[in-house]
Amino acid sequence: YHSPGSIVRASDSSFEDAFGRVQNGELGTKFSSPPVHAQTFMHDDAPRGKETAVVFVCEIADEPPVAKFFDINELPPDIIPQHHRVIMAAVKKFIELGR
Repeated sequence: YHSPGSIVRASDSSFEDAFGRVQNGELGTKFSSPPVHAQTFMHDDAPRGKETAVVFVCEIADEPPVAKFFDINELPPDIIPQHHRVIMAAVKKFIELGR
């Protein structure tokens, strides 16, 4: 398991391009609120080498047909290790926003 997201590609002109891939491909549903920046940090232990994670939070319009969401207290044990940090940054921001 992993948290929804996308890399920013060299051909992307903005984060909006990556957001579109997440909505149209990975989730199969649209955002009902604009993405809000939560945190940026480096993963020094990613399998592909160092990665910069730029974490955004948003709400989605409908239950995704191609994804499964878990209660924060019931995350599966086999989630990608680096994504625990991503999820916790998103949860913190979500709470700060009062959602």
